[in-house]
Amino acid sequence: MTVTTPYEMWLAFCHELGHMMLHSTKQYCMSRMFNEYQESQADKFALLMMMPGKLIEHHELYDAKDVAYHFKVPFEIALKRLEMLVAKLKIY
Repeated sequence: MTVTTPYEMWLAFCHELGHMMLHSTKQYCMSRMFNEYQESQADKFALLMMMPGKLIEHHELYDAKDVAYHFKVPFEIALKRLEMLVAKLKIY
């Protein structure tokens, strides 16, 4: 992945930090399925770090356009984060 924009740099940083915080394995020794699982965990970690739920609630950012503008992320990423929050609320 070539990083060219500030958003892409921030996303790559959050994703790799997710690996550091969540995983202690060496990916080259793991199965493909387990690697994919770890990648999805790091992706989720990045979304949570980039757009914390507490800040979304505090600023009442309940529209994907508002989340995207506030956190300077693409609309699709903001929408994905809001979908995660809605799914969490449905569980509770």
